[in-house]
Amino acid sequence: MLRVRKFFKPFLICFFFACAQTSHAQELPHFLKGVWRMESKVIYERWDSLSPNSMRGFSYRLKLGHPQVKEYLTLNKTEAGAVYTATVLQQNDGRSVDFTLTQQDSSWIFENPKHDFPKKIVYKRINNDEIEVEVSDGKSRSFIYKMIRMDSEED
Repeated sequence: MLRVRKFFKPFLICFFFACAQTSHAQELPHFLKGVWRMESKVIYERWDSLSPNSMRGFSYRLKLGHPQVKEYLTLNKTEAGAVYTATVLQQNDGRSVDFTLTQQDSSWIFENPKHDFPKKIVYKRINNDEIEVEVSDGKSRSFIYKMIRMDSEED
């Protein structure tokens, strides 16, 4: 009996470690890499992959051919999971707001139930050149827009 316990404890430790690893096996939406334009407006998002665990982006408008940044974005994969961070200029007293990845399949759903608005941000990949973005309070207040890729994924 002692011999079984000796081998059983390391097995359990390895088993729980493996389970913990798979529960955090979230991937970042690297398909976002590139420049995207909102379908109905002249608003853009640009995303860059910094590493397999980190992406950086920003939202902007063009004024006289020059970008005017409206929002800075980051996506980081951590031990606890993936986090989408938005820093909207002239909002939240300049503070960043974190949204945790809660679902990942054909959509990447990021949520922060403590934030006033939005509480939920969804990026849904339609195909290689189109995404749908939904920004909502998780209930009745929301808006949805489509974004079109402006460059190739290889750029």
